[in-house]
Amino acid sequence: MIKIALYGDTADLKIIEDILSSTFEKNNISFEIYTTSKSLVFMRSYLPNHDFKIYIVCRGEETSYILRSYKKEQASDLIFGKMSFPPTSDEITENLLRNHELSKVCPYGEYILKSKNTQRKILHEDIEYIEAEGHKTIFHLKNGDTETTSQNMGIILYRLNAKYFVRCSRKYVVNIFNIHKIHKTDGVHDIIELTSGDEIPLTNKHSKEIFSAYSLPVPRLLDD
Repeated sequence: MIKIALYGDTADLKIIEDILSSTFEKNNISFEIYTTSKSLVFMRSYLPNHDFKIYIVCRGEETSYILRSYKKEQASDLIFGKMSFPPTSDEITENLLRNHELSKVCPYGEYILKSKNTQRKILHEDIEYIEAEGHKTIFHLKNGDTETTSQNMGIILYRLNAKYFVRCSRKYVVNIFNIHKIHKTDGVHDIIELTSGDEIPLTNKHSKEIFSAYSLPVPRLLDD
């Protein structure tokens, strides 16, 4: 669910709300829109609230926007931009839907994997999933490579400190930005198909965590 905050005159708010709703619904993206014509409400209540991902201000012939992205769970970035007023559906798609988590692009981050004699820097976006195997943990990367470490999964998740790495079963953690599709099955677990084509299990116990972490709605991921 994407929360959007709008500020402007009452008449302008109705126009921008209608075009945003139409564009987001067409792209099967779930959203909530909050509007205000009071600047103090926008500045003091909406802007400091990290639950909002998109802020829009309508001024005359211009629409300004701020996108809140994140690198880690406790650190966020702001992306600023402008569109015409009222913006077209194409402008909204280009400027809002194709930025960071709205378009499934993994935010920048890195993990330093250390061994006795070497260390390697791994970008978050390159990690498809992580597998616990006995007393070892295996990083499965998008290029097909694997990296094995003696660090346990709990330590790795703590050091990753990124809410887009989510458990999908007891043994597996997935980077939600590298999920291509979730296949429903009649068995004890569903199947996550990754962008590489690899498949890993999704248990009922962990399915809610996956869907709540994912920016796009469930129907966008699930097979019919």
